[in-house]
Amino acid sequence: MNVQAESFVSPVADAFQPGEPAARPEALDDARVGLVDCMLNPSGNWGQGILDGAEAAIHDRWPGAAFGRVPRPQVVAEPTETWAPAMAKQYQALVIAAGD
Repeated sequence: MNVQAESFVSPVADAFQPGEPAARPEALDDARVGLVDCMLNPSGNWGQGILDGAEAAIHDRWPGAAFGRVPRPQVVAEPTETWAPAMAKQYQALVIAAGD
């Protein structure tokens, strides 16, 4: 499935400039994968269900991958400029469940 970056534009954005997609590893053998629940209502457990499915699918394809659940980032306390590099040091890939 090839999804173009242009399909993910904020509906409230004043402007949009296409960018290059992030680098992706070719395989996740022996990789550490972070599973992040960023749902607006984490108590509903929708995000955890999505992450459970993603973990199972990745594990089926790359049984050597290890997984870690990452607490929901608090944007006010931990800005993206700090959070993203910290995650990159700990994980080779992130799966983020986001929505309402």
